[in-house]
Amino acid sequence: MSKTEDWLKSFKRETASIENDWYKNKKAVSISISSGKGGVGKTSLAIKVAIELSKEGYRVLLIDCDFNLSNTLIKLGLPLNNFFYEFIHRGRSFWDALYRNGHFHLLAGCNGHVGLFEQNIHFDQLIIDIINEYESNFDYIILDSPGGISKTTLNLNAYTQKRIVVVTPDKSSITDSYSLIKLLKIRYGIYHNYLVVNRYCNEKQVNKVFKTMDETVENFLGLNLIHLGGIKEFHEKTDCFDTHLLNNSDSSFHQHFLNIVKNLHDNEKLGEHAHSSPLFSDVNSHLLCNL
Repeated sequence: MSKTEDWLKSFKRETASIENDWYKNKKAVSISISSGKGGVGKTSLAIKVAIELSKEGYRVLLIDCDFNLSNTLIKLGLPLNNFFYEFIHRGRSFWDALYRNGHFHLLAGCNGHVGLFEQNIHFDQLIIDIINEYESNFDYIILDSPGGISKTTLNLNAYTQKRIVVVTPDKSSITDSYSLIKLLKIRYGIYHNYLVVNRYCNEKQVNKVFKTMDETVENFLGLNLIHLGGIKEFHEKTDCFDTHLLNNSDSSFHQHFLNIVKNLHDNEKLGEHAHSSPLFSDVNSHLLCNL
């Protein structure tokens, strides 16, 4: 039985919890960036967080888990390729399948590859095996997780040590993100989640979203969320967005992402680290999740 199969089969509905022991020997910090629905900006956040961490000197691997509808290369202004498929089926090495720029590494997916579509591949097991095999080479492994609540998405979110849920002020986004958090708790015993509010118009709106999510999750699930911050609505032309995303200017738009990375670091220093689980003891109750 592989490590992946052993881990996935270790879950039981009666207990539905992840033990701290699983993470004790993990070398890289794994983070999934997810949402209850697609189109909320999680890929942009994943790219920006990965790049900013790499600029701080951390070795970062970003894995695009939307395996056949990949957008990461497009956002980075890079040519599309089928390296992911060739890595799985054609003998291309893992390292040759990566795009690299300094400490930033990207394993991108494909774009409508027929061969990949026709294969019966357990992508969650594949990605988890990649994490286990190559984590010693990185400080952070970030998963740009598919939106929604498929079993693959849930497995990937449950496996990572940290989860960042991206939500917008849209009611359906809030509802679907709650569903994601609920299933992660009930099925996998996940008690700790970070929250980022994207595309808010003003402070009143972002505070309302945080309050709505906080109250709903606390009242119905008995959980608290860790706020990483928000990203204000981008009002420039849509085709300029990716240029601004990768821009390192001192704009408020860029600063929102830097604040999220800083808050992520601050929570790590306070103790919400790789061993985050239902058994983890809180260090600072107003920042970390209470059980």
